[in-house]
Amino acid sequence: MSLLPKGGARSDTALNVYGCLVAHFASQREPDLAAAVSAAFHLRLPGSEGARLGVLLQQLLASAKFQRDLIAKTRMTVDDSSTGIAFSIHCMLTDGLCVVACTKQDYPTRVVFSPAKGLLAELGAVATDELGAEIFTTGAGMGGTVRKVQLAPRMAQLLERACASFEDPGAHDKISRVQREVDDARGIMEGNINGLLANQEQLTSLQSKTDDIANASRGFYRGARTTRRTMQCQEMRTKLIIGGVGLAIFLFVFRGWIWGGGAEDAFAPPASPSPPPPS
Repeated sequence: MSLLPKGGARSDTALNVYGCLVAHFASQREPDLAAAVSAAFHLRLPGSEGARLGVLLQQLLASAKFQRDLIAKTRMTVDDSSTGIAFSIHCMLTDGLCVVACTKQDYPTRVVFSPAKGLLAELGAVATDELGAEIFTTGAGMGGTVRKVQLAPRMAQLLERACASFEDPGAHDKISRVQREVDDARGIMEGNINGLLANQEQLTSLQSKTDDIANASRGFYRGARTTRRTMQCQEMRTKLIIGGVGLAIFLFVFRGWIWGGGAEDAFAPPASPSPPPPS
């Protein structure tokens, strides 16, 4: 059962403090039997997650073993993950009331149980000043049962304010604040390392591509050089053929001049006739 005030409810699930309750155990008639419990719940988890948490808290409060352990120790922590969410239930007896806070399992217990400034101390002060034990003792049920006490909107707002003020454990604990700073720095360093590794992979890939391009360039150069030599040989052969053909034509046309002057005789002008004898 969620008793969040209208307009002030938390709807997100990224919470450190899941909720709280104030309970009162009736006098036990028999030591081995569970006492009747009256409890006022303030759950911050929305939807089915908050409903499962509420059912688990009711079962825990109604357990005779839980009641005996809490009375013997006056304060304790119970871890649970059966609802699908790993959380811790912190309990403390104060002024005849049982104050319970539900947090993440990694929430620092020193912030919860701090005598003067802890979460349970804050919730206990609100319960003692605003509720008191009178509203719980009226109409108590049978042993082993949990009677739900309806919270007034103002009371629900005070409990919500107390839970919200402890959302950040670093605001109440120097060690948690330093740990958070260390975690932030570690996250930044891990991000930088991941970036360097990604850059290294990119550089390796770029180097591989560069080597492939260099090999391709050398192959192209060798192919171009072979092609150039082939073209030069073909050009030289063509020039030799053309020169040989030209030389053959030249020798054919001017063979007379070259071998014995036959050409000059062939082209000599005819001799003029001799003059007639004198009469």
